[in-house]
Amino acid sequence: MRNVEISAQSRRVFTAAVILLFGCSPQPKPALPLEEPVDLNTTIGNLADIYQFNAIEVRGFGIAAGLNGTGSSECPPALRNELEKYIRQQLPTTGGLNPRQFIDSPNTAVVEITGTIPPLAERKETFDLLVFPLDRSPTTSLDGGYVYTAPLKERSTFIRYDQYAKTFASAHGQLFRNKLDEENASNWYLLGGGVVENDTSVSLVLRKPSFTAVNAIRNRLNERFGANIAAAVSSTEISLKIPARYRDQKERFLSVVQNLYLPDDETAVDRHIEGLLNKFKNDTEKFNPEAALEAVGRKVLSRLAPLLTSEDPALRFHAARCMLNLGEEQALPVMEAFCKDTSSPYCLDAIETIGLTVRPRKSEPILLQAASSELPAVRLTAYRQLERIQSPSISRNLVADSFVVDRVFCAGRPLIYVFRSEEPKIVLFGSPIHCSPDIFLQSDETGVLLNANPADKMIAVSRRHPARPRLIGPIYSNRELSALIRTLGESADTSSNPKKQPGLAVPYQDILLLLKQLTENKMVNADFLAGPMTQAGSFLQKAEQKTDNK
Repeated sequence: MRNVEISAQSRRVFTAAVILLFGCSPQPKPALPLEEPVDLNTTIGNLADIYQFNAIEVRGFGIAAGLNGTGSSECPPALRNELEKYIRQQLPTTGGLNPRQFIDSPNTAVVEITGTIPPLAERKETFDLLVFPLDRSPTTSLDGGYVYTAPLKERSTFIRYDQYAKTFASAHGQLFRNKLDEENASNWYLLGGGVVENDTSVSLVLRKPSFTAVNAIRNRLNERFGANIAAAVSSTEISLKIPARYRDQKERFLSVVQNLYLPDDETAVDRHIEGLLNKFKNDTEKFNPEAALEAVGRKVLSRLAPLLTSEDPALRFHAARCMLNLGEEQALPVMEAFCKDTSSPYCLDAIETIGLTVRPRKSEPILLQAASSELPAVRLTAYRQLERIQSPSISRNLVADSFVVDRVFCAGRPLIYVFRSEEPKIVLFGSPIHCSPDIFLQSDETGVLLNANPADKMIAVSRRHPARPRLIGPIYSNRELSALIRTLGESADTSSNPKKQPGLAVPYQDILLLLKQLTENKMVNADFLAGPMTQAGSFLQKAEQKTDNK
């Protein structure tokens, strides 16, 4: 009994102490701040901004091989250690290959590689790179060289050779110098030699935090474009995926997203559509109202159809493009008319739209007709879309795993179009293209000799050895131009693929020069046109100009 009383007394003392310390009753928790009301009767673009990684400048170091004595062993010790380590990691079963001796060879050179990953780049997407020997290196030329795979890091964070940094891309491929234009022939490039390692993320970022708005935007996007396109990350961020149908129109998708109207009330949506149509008809700038109408979806089709007969060509074109992007092929005849009118400012956009939106069975005949045009820009635009839909009108050959030759079987005057950006590629419009009966071309710039008399069925092809005073060949090619290109460019060693005919391993840059010389000397009845020169590394030149101007 005594123990019970003591226990009860102890409890009373403890309770009194608790009251003295904390008061007679528990304090209420402070109320969470109420979420600020958000007006959802608007478009996504009025509530949130698109956030994406801008173009990323990257940098790395690698080894160019196959230089025929024009390389050097010059390399800072710290960089040499990293390159030797990298070689061992990449080639764990090298056997007799000694990384140090490999770097020291006069047939190799350590090079710096730089370029810019484009915005919205996807994994495995390619881009151009600028390559140059190290400062104060005795390397005399990178002509004919091949860069082995090298990692590329973000340029702004790349400080030390041995630092750990995320790899954003890799680099490899045959080096290219612009020998078609001697005034700008001092740099070497990897055309399409950069390969992106990771997808670039895209997000919507709200200007004011709101779970209500985030959920509404996410739900509306998934309803419009399909499940899992949008995911709420926080009260201010929504991550986006590019839908498959917009994979080749990423910028357009982002414009459509920003113009997407949130309410689903039928009356409100009708008022929204009327306002957009008014802007569409009366504003000079039509892309934004076009994107906004596309964002609404197929319910705008009946309102757009009457505009296909408008006297205003801008209104006809934008209405037709909007309808085709919504899957309505009623607009195809209007867009086809723009394709045929090569004097129209909408011709090229019309060709691209048909390739991107219309089923290949219907688009291919239209694109082939455009590929037969007299205007190179029209032909090239059509070719890009034929290539995208994998048209059987294009026959492709990969030469020496280094460059591509595409034959386009279309009407029109034969045209040789060569790429100097994006990727090393030769496109032969109007194939098959044949060489003239009588050929003799001795090219001092490339060291190649071509010879055939009218009675000869084959062309004799020889090449001066890049490092020794002797001729390689002759080997023989038939007179079809794509076969001659393959004979020139294919590797001499075909042991990995015995079905391939061995060639003279002439670099891509030299083959372009030979094709130009053949057309200028009327040995090939075709026009020659070189595409625009790559701008890889242009940010370095701008930086140098700023430094010089100070």
